[in-house]
Amino acid sequence: MALILYSLVVQGIGGMNLAIFTKSTPAAGSPGGLLNAIIGSIMMCVVGMIIASTIGILAGTWLAEYAGESRYGAVVRFLNDVLLSAPSILIGLFVYEMLVFPFKTFSGFAGGVALAMLAPPSSPEPPRTC
Repeated sequence: MALILYSLVVQGIGGMNLAIFTKSTPAAGSPGGLLNAIIGSIMMCVVGMIIASTIGILAGTWLAEYAGESRYGAVVRFLNDVLLSAPSILIGLFVYEMLVFPFKTFSGFAGGVALAMLAPPSSPEPPRTC
């Protein structure tokens, strides 16, 4: 592992410059940078976390304060547990079928939705009564 890291640093340090972070990705073989890829990744993460945080806070508050041990609360907790254990490839395929394939184009929003589905918080347990 150390040899791989050493080789990566030695061979890659020559390509590091300000243009990598300030220029957009050009056509193959042309000089350029990664600016649009960096901004796109940040945008997808922000969209995903906004969606996941909003739904997570609302669902967690509802489960903790109102659902109790109701049947509907148990269903929501079960579905949350299923989402927590779902492999990312299945989430990606689901989002592809729902948001990419019907519109015939890839989008950052679809990536954000996939990230939001991968980031649900664990649901609180219902309050115990004695």
